[in-house]
Amino acid sequence: MKQPLLHYLFIGLLVLLSSACEKEASITPVVWSKPITGAGTGSGTGTGGGTTTPGTNNTGYQPFNSGSYWKYVTTGSITDEQTQTLTGKAASINGKTYYEMSQISKTLGTSLGYFNADNGVYKVRASTYIDGVTVELTYLDANKAVGETWTAPMTDNGQVNGVLARILGKIIEKGISHTVSGKSYSDVIHTQVDVQYDMGGFGTYSTYDMYIAKGIGIIETSNSVFGQKFSDVNLVEYSIK
Repeated sequence: MKQPLLHYLFIGLLVLLSSACEKEASITPVVWSKPITGAGTGSGTGTGGGTTTPGTNNTGYQPFNSGSYWKYVTTGSITDEQTQTLTGKAASINGKTYYEMSQISKTLGTSLGYFNADNGVYKVRASTYIDGVTVELTYLDANKAVGETWTAPMTDNGQVNGVLARILGKIIEKGISHTVSGKSYSDVIHTQVDVQYDMGGFGTYSTYDMYIAKGIGIIETSNSVFGQKFSDVNLVEYSIK
């Protein structure tokens, strides 16, 4: 019996699309290419819709100031360079403020993504390239202690292509120093995020080890698919406005 399409989201702002059959799975990288449903002028999903004015936030684990940018290099099974820039726009989606980010990828072109931070919980949201499913990754709950976990749905209705899908996150380390691309960062949280699907019981299909520096954002993401190392995304340059 052929399984449905499975989507893996990570913070290189790429969506990894897995078409899994009975005996094999193929992984193809695709980029966020569509605006989020509910962003912009009033076509909102859930409770909300329309534009809002971004605020100033450089004290948490994801700055939102307009013009701030991050340049990442992706290595492994896929290679890329991408620059993410906050556009100064925001949207109300399901009653919460999401901040728009434009990404220019060297190999995959230009796309949009959205970040949300609400009471110490950090998310990234996008529509997938191939079939337009809006997915959301809750990659950090800064309120949790080391060893504590959280779960969150991957979509507004909790399903991806009719299959229950969720995020299982865990705090691995807090308040650490971590070096990426030769630069040392302080006050870093290390999370481990599993993307899980219910195929007769929830199972992990993709895992992301993420390092998030206070006042800067995501500095490193290491991804494995079905237990096999797939890619690394490392911050090489940034500017916080």
